[in-house]
Amino acid sequence: MRSTSIVFILFRLHCSFLSTTSLCNPTMKEIKCEVCRALVKESVDLIAKADPKKRIPVGSFRLRADGTQEQKAVLYAGSETHDARPLGTGVVPSLDNYDSGYSQGKWRADPCQPEPRTLRKTER
Repeated sequence: MRSTSIVFILFRLHCSFLSTTSLCNPTMKEIKCEVCRALVKESVDLIAKADPKKRIPVGSFRLRADGTQEQKAVLYAGSETHDARPLGTGVVPSLDNYDSGYSQGKWRADPCQPEPRTLRKTER
């Protein structure tokens, strides 16, 4: 009975060591996932900041034989025109407000904390 409890305790220590090690040494995939999450969050924020009443005409700009056009008006926020803006004018500059906590090959803050590693430095 005593040996079973010792084995169980050793197993728990081993598991906790492995989980702590993986948190303290993140893989490149984990870092890329944090960047993608930040990019999507900033993109959604930019769409939310757009004027909800603004509409743009879409459709064919060809004239029919009788001189009429077939056009529709769609919301600008989230449209292709809104999303096709160069990344350098919208999303990428806002990513400068993030601090990865990673500097010179080491995590500056305590990386073993369960909160996300990518933190926003400035308020919106």
